[in-house]
Amino acid sequence: MRKIALALVGLVGLGLAAITGLALGKGSHTLAVQQNVRNVMHQNKVETVVSSHHLAVYYLSGERKGHALCTKANGCFGIWKPVTVKSKSKLSKASGIKGKLGVWNRNGFHQVTLGGRPLYTYFSDSKDVAGGDTITSFGGTWHLIALNSGSGTTPSGGMTTPTTTTPTMTTTCLYPPC
Repeated sequence: MRKIALALVGLVGLGLAAITGLALGKGSHTLAVQQNVRNVMHQNKVETVVSSHHLAVYYLSGERKGHALCTKANGCFGIWKPVTVKSKSKLSKASGIKGKLGVWNRNGFHQVTLGGRPLYTYFSDSKDVAGGDTITSFGGTWHLIALNSGSGTTPSGGMTTPTTTTPTMTTTCLYPPC
């Protein structure tokens, strides 16, 4: 009887481990794609690149790996959170995301880069809302990485080609330095 009970406990444990592994493996991309994210600045819904925490991902124009514009010292990290990984993390991205993933070993943390550009999330975003697109601050303009046309920036090559040439609103400097 005791052997049967131990066998059942073992099988239940294996079953739970398998289910947990499937659940964790499902969203294991460093960068994923999410549909129907509301781009507040353009008042539309986009398919966008998101972090492992399901928040929209941005890059700052003019900033590249090794040339930081957004830093903790200038207060940027309080608004724009770097997308980070553990040092030995295996980077992966969902299909449709163009550009080479990399890691910038930066002041004690490992920031994810795409096409050589450091990636960030915006402090007031939620899972379905992206509010930081086209904000001018910290020496550049923030760009949402969107996969479909209509707003944001398509991450093709250097990720510098806007998909919209006529903005629907004027970009305003919300945070210093501008």
